[in-house]
Amino acid sequence: MSEIKVNKELLAVQLSSLNAAGAAISTDVSAITSDGVDTLAVSLKYIAQHKQIADLMDLYKQLVAKDAGDIKEMQNAVSSLDLMMSQSYTGLLQNPFQNNIK
Repeated sequence: MSEIKVNKELLAVQLSSLNAAGAAISTDVSAITSDGVDTLAVSLKYIAQHKQIADLMDLYKQLVAKDAGDIKEMQNAVSSLDLMMSQSYTGLLQNPFQNNIK
């Protein structure tokens, strides 16, 4: 019989840390300046590139949050399955000659 062992406390700390790191990602582009640039076209290009970077960082922030949620769901599913298997195994030990298959 196999077991999946999960340190729930450590996983909770790690997920909290992951969520905090994702939430801390800044996508603020209000401080972008075009100082030192001599043409409007180059200035607009820099601003557009910064906007693209901010959009990618926002997407990354969303993906980190989604991954943390997915890991939490997986932990819950594994815990539920482990509990079900434990109960089935305990039932078999108590009545080894009874067929528990439905």
